[in-house]
Amino acid sequence: MSFTRKLEVSANIAILVVGVAILVVLFLQWRKPVTHVSSIPIGAHLRMTGLDNQAPYNLVMGLSTTCHFCTESAPFYQRLLKEADPKKVHFIATFPQSIAQGKDYLKDKSIDIPDVRQVTADVLPIRGTPTLLVVDSSGVVKAAWEGKLGDAGEASVAKLLSQ
Repeated sequence: MSFTRKLEVSANIAILVVGVAILVVLFLQWRKPVTHVSSIPIGAHLRMTGLDNQAPYNLVMGLSTTCHFCTESAPFYQRLLKEADPKKVHFIATFPQSIAQGKDYLKDKSIDIPDVRQVTADVLPIRGTPTLLVVDSSGVVKAAWEGKLGDAGEASVAKLLSQ
């Protein structure tokens, strides 16, 4: 095999290796859940109407029907609904999609939240889903999480809502 041919084969192999490496890195970044605190700061005031002023907490859940982390978090949301005292916590599921699509999504995931809303970014300025916001009856954010939570994050949400 001539030198030119060897160089061409080597270059093609190198391009393939680099291409596969880039695809692996992109896939791993895409699959990696965001587990940091929400972009909505504690103490912020949401411009959301219809918060329950009878319950000390409103859990505003920023979800999307196309969010795989929301789907992966469904068992946690089911547990929260079972464990939370309805006199203390009012659940609100918000979606960028229509209310009908949101209700269908929740029904498909066996998440029984009757208060489903379609919200825009000016009402709920979240940058990623899922986002969980613990909000008091006047709309002040008391706690916030963004992304798929690990065991410690799930425990902190459950602990706060059980107080």
